[in-house]
Amino acid sequence: MDERPSQDHPDDPTSAPPSAPPPAGVASAPSEPGTLLVPGEPGAPVDWQAAPTPPRTTGVSRVIYGALAIVVAILVVLVLTIVRGASSNDPYDAATREIGQKLLAMPEFKARYGDVTSEERAYQIGQEIALKGIPRLGDVELLRYWQLTNKVIGVADPAICGRIFRQTASPEDAKNAARALDLASFRELLDVTMLAFQADLRGDPVRPAPSGEALTTAFLALQVSMGPGMADAAAKLTDKSASDADVCAAGRTFLGAVLALGEPDRTVITRFMISSAAAGS
Repeated sequence: MDERPSQDHPDDPTSAPPSAPPPAGVASAPSEPGTLLVPGEPGAPVDWQAAPTPPRTTGVSRVIYGALAIVVAILVVLVLTIVRGASSNDPYDAATREIGQKLLAMPEFKARYGDVTSEERAYQIGQEIALKGIPRLGDVELLRYWQLTNKVIGVADPAICGRIFRQTASPEDAKNAARALDLASFRELLDVTMLAFQADLRGDPVRPAPSGEALTTAFLALQVSMGPGMADAAAKLTDKSASDADVCAAGRTFLGAVLALGEPDRTVITRFMISSAAAGS
């Protein structure tokens, strides 16, 4: 099921998450309720309750936008395939073309975009749908999107992967990263992308971002899970002197750790990441 109860604790909305002695090398949790030690700013508490929108650190936002770049590229390639009318027998092109034909059959697509005749317009549509469609997915589909994204960066060339997290990758880079997947996983990524496209075209509601209290609890769980590696990964992602391969490794470490969390923390963070990306577009 993709609907879950709110992560708020109505019985005691001001209570802080349970405190426990952190492992060596992990900063202690702040004592004030509603605060969180975030990656990239070791020891600096962020007051989730005082901020209208939970803030993002640069390191975390690198992961967010790096991962989002992959689905943007998929959507761009998908729409470009419609425009170009590609006839290649390459199985990856064939899979993309198949999804494109499904899009063309949707009256909502024609009603909103009409006939897409330029690659520039196709690129704009791909970006628009990525940012507006993914946040409309249910929890199950959103989790699968992040799992497939994690798989993409896991098999991508480290240099391309690093450029994705630096946000300097070209659409061709991201397309090549996605095509490094096995064909079955590539098709599944296209299917999830298509679900996002359909959700936006239908006007499905955007799923709400998690509460500040739920985020506090989830990020503290991530901090305990990663230990010093959390701050290390965030620092590497923002280090302009780091190699693309090192940036890639840091991004893989962070996203992999998020996906290894238990529930509801995993869903809270993955929903927050995509909600933040959409809000910051």
